[in-house]
Amino acid sequence: MKVGIIDYGVGNLRSISNALNEIGAENIVSSNKKELEECQRLILPGVGAFNHGVNSLRERDLINFIKNQHFNKIPILGICLGMQLLTEASYEFGETKGLEIIEGKVKKIEDMNNLEKSLRLPIVGWFHIKETNIKAKKNYFLDKVLTKRLKGAKYYFIHSYSVNSESNDVIAVTEHLQTKTTAVIAKGNTIGTQFHPEKSGIYGLEFLKSFIFAALS
Repeated sequence: MKVGIIDYGVGNLRSISNALNEIGAENIVSSNKKELEECQRLILPGVGAFNHGVNSLRERDLINFIKNQHFNKIPILGICLGMQLLTEASYEFGETKGLEIIEGKVKKIEDMNNLEKSLRLPIVGWFHIKETNIKAKKNYFLDKVLTKRLKGAKYYFIHSYSVNSESNDVIAVTEHLQTKTTAVIAKGNTIGTQFHPEKSGIYGLEFLKSFIFAALS
């Protein structure tokens, strides 16, 4: 099982690769589509601004590649910004169109929750996951990856923006100072996590292990 970490000039590629090495998962870091096509799993990492992420993917001609791999049912994991890029659009620094794989739009947390500006952003720390909609997906792969790995687990978050969606694509949320934010989204075999599994200790490693080694059916 080979994992392709998509290199588009954005994200903590080394820490993800190190985490995969720790769990014994063969992996490459690449922006070459032919190399990535040979991988049975893909990870879309990312840290930073949404518009920069989209532009970086476009410059490397990776947008349609990622969408095609999703439609071909290749499991994809978007992490942090990578998760947000899977959605329809973001309102960070104006409106920017996303990959439109998963329903939802990315908004600043205080705006999404109609909060006062006193909320300290970014939200940083370890938070419990609250499952909301795993069974509604009716997907063997998602059930294997998500059901056992979210319940009671704590993961590491650092973000100022969150996916806003009322659809069944929202799988789980987390809560900070009575502020709910989207933690996990999923559609088909594509999963997005706002948290960083590669920085989440044993919980994160177990999550990555499930994503990589779970059977598709």
